[in-house]
Amino acid sequence: MSRESVEDATCARCSSRNIAKWRCKDCTAAELICRRCMRNSHMACPLHRIEVWTGTFFRPAALWETGVYLLIKHHSHPIGKAHCETLTFQRKHLERFQCARDDVEQERAGQDRTDQGGYAAAAANDPCLSAPDFSVQDQSLDQDMAGDVRFDRRLNAVYADLDGPEMDEDDEEIVEDHLDALPLPRNYMPDRGFEAPQSRPQSPSRPPGQDASQSAGRGDIPAGDSFNNPYVRVVHTNGIHHLALVYCNCQGREATHCDIMAQSLIPTSFTRYQTLFTHAVLDDYRITSLECKASAYQYFQKIKRHTSAMFPDTVPNLYHELRRMSRIWRWLKKLKWAGFGHKTTDTTEAAPGELAIFCPACPQPGLNLSKTWDQDPQRSVTSERQEAY
Repeated sequence: MSRESVEDATCARCSSRNIAKWRCKDCTAAELICRRCMRNSHMACPLHRIEVWTGTFFRPAALWETGVYLLIKHHSHPIGKAHCETLTFQRKHLERFQCARDDVEQERAGQDRTDQGGYAAAAANDPCLSAPDFSVQDQSLDQDMAGDVRFDRRLNAVYADLDGPEMDEDDEEIVEDHLDALPLPRNYMPDRGFEAPQSRPQSPSRPPGQDASQSAGRGDIPAGDSFNNPYVRVVHTNGIHHLALVYCNCQGREATHCDIMAQSLIPTSFTRYQTLFTHAVLDDYRITSLECKASAYQYFQKIKRHTSAMFPDTVPNLYHELRRMSRIWRWLKKLKWAGFGHKTTDTTEAAPGELAIFCPACPQPGLNLSKTWDQDPQRSVTSERQEAY
């Protein structure tokens, strides 16, 4: 239970003593850290699941809320020049925008802490907010116990579908035949209602030059960042994530596809990036279908549960994309195992049987079997024994 509450927590990483509200569910040491430390520590692992403290409970959050994005580096650049001028410029200004939001969050968190302190100070002088006088409660203790006994009898009568003949004669209240008539303790249910998330992410409209993530409310996924980089869906083993895709086409469109593949990602379309699958999820599905005999439908149902355990129907249906990408991934694995990465021939010109997996256990003359195996004298003796049996 100590992990489900926060009392005046400060960031466990930075030296600025910032108010900590964020924690990661996938990191081994899930420490409470501030928004800036969460962003800086998860730029290299942007597919983790995180939570944020709202003041009363931890709600599921996404890393895009802290300013994390997918940075596609140029893998074909010389060593030390994976970031071109465009990527360097975007990184610099995106960090500047996010630092301003970090300061805003700290101001709001400090204001909330001040408000809580003001309430405690006011409660010390206000009898309506201060602690109750237990001496007065002790005088009416017998009355409260009698009321509890009558309430238990009413509840038992309802469960037994009786009219309540066992109730006391001085009890003049009428018991209904349903539980809705039973009084509930005060503050038993929360005042605010709970709304299910929308089936599709809402992309709020914004004026030109304004960051979409700034105008988006909690639960709304922006359509783009300050530089109009699109937010894409990334399918991983722990669910579906939404992140901004920061990339550059300075080396050509085909080079961008290779850069994305080098980042262990595969886009479902090479004309417009909207959905990407990680290499890890495709490998995991291949092994799951091989060892657990799970179908693509069952595996994607698990992905939906990881994304939204309470509302899996609100998760985008990427079942057909999973089937198509799994076939492409298996074809790529066969090309890799056949050594096509070291060949100059086109992958589409693979000869029949060229992608077959080599089996060292199968008898093959010249490899694990003598070339003159048919002339072996022991072979004739073995065949005669077999005929005798």
